[in-house]
Amino acid sequence: MYFVTDPNILTSLHIIELILCLVSEFFISKFSKNPFFGGSYTDPVVGTRSDDFVNLGLGIDRLFFAGELTHPEYYGFVQGALFSGEEKAREIVAIIQNEDEDTFDR
Repeated sequence: MYFVTDPNILTSLHIIELILCLVSEFFISKFSKNPFFGGSYTDPVVGTRSDDFVNLGLGIDRLFFAGELTHPEYYGFVQGALFSGEEKAREIVAIIQNEDEDTFDR
């Protein structure tokens, strides 16, 4: 159990725990064992702009995309996966909190 003295601080671990409690299912891909991919990594071509990575991370309704490829500064690195995952987790938490507020307003 983790305790935070300031209720306004939501750490990455707390966000992950909250999301795991609310998720109905998730999928973990093992690219190295996938016969169609055989592994994968980010390898931008000449002319790729940081906006291209941001656009890859745009969600569709309640489908969120995160990972090293979606971070404009750290694409191809573990930090990019971590930072983009934290950002999407915060977006999901904000949506959940807004839904709760809407429910109580009715």
